[in-house]
Amino acid sequence: MLQYKRRKSIRSVFNHILLILIPVLLITGFVYKNDIVQYCNVLSNKIVDMTGAHIKTLIVIGASPKVEKLIKANLGVKIGDSIFKLSTTKILNNLMNIGWIKDVSVHKILPNIIKIIVKERVPIAIYYHNKSYTLIDKEGKFIEDVTTNPNLPLVSGADANHHVFKLLQILDKYPRIKKEIHSIMYVRQRRWNIVLNNKITVKLPSYNSEFITKSLNTLVKLLKQHNIQNSVVSIDLRIPDNVIIQGLQPKTSIKNDKK
Repeated sequence: MLQYKRRKSIRSVFNHILLILIPVLLITGFVYKNDIVQYCNVLSNKIVDMTGAHIKTLIVIGASPKVEKLIKANLGVKIGDSIFKLSTTKILNNLMNIGWIKDVSVHKILPNIIKIIVKERVPIAIYYHNKSYTLIDKEGKFIEDVTTNPNLPLVSGADANHHVFKLLQILDKYPRIKKEIHSIMYVRQRRWNIVLNNKITVKLPSYNSEFITKSLNTLVKLLKQHNIQNSVVSIDLRIPDNVIIQGLQPKTSIKNDKK
């Protein structure tokens, strides 16, 4: 019983000390907070100096030279910075603002190495919108505005960037047609017009891979078997098994030979 009372008395004294000490520490910390922060910074810098934890090497994996240059420009850190103060979250946010980057990871390798692993977007077309020409990937994501043509299909029309990849996959089976394409237009968000290099507009049916394939098969035959003159303005393939050619002369309707 005596020991219990003694422990209770000690605990009571300790609690009273805490009640007095905590406010004192809080007041002291508030009054001298700048000094404390400065001291902590000095101590942190000394620890970094002692351990050699200054960034000395930046390793970038999976990036082309152009994208690597963009990464270094947007990294937000530089050689010599403390690796302990580096925020990988901040770096990730900075790098994901680069249109070329699809995915990226940042790793600290103590004491002084930063490793960045990148997965780039691959451009498949140039999308004309809002009076700008922008590289897009197969998901329709914007990569970068361009002023020159990097030998990619030119696409236009509302929401075309999100749908053109499916059409390009089909066109890959028709290299003769694909090399003749000048531009592609998404019409009313449901079908495509193809403008050939000779300025002939080819009107494809509403999106259905089977119908589009039939239309392209017909176009291949036309390009091979018919003398498409400069006087032709358009080739309408919207109706299966039917071809309407419009030129300077009245429209000509040709039934598709199924043989």
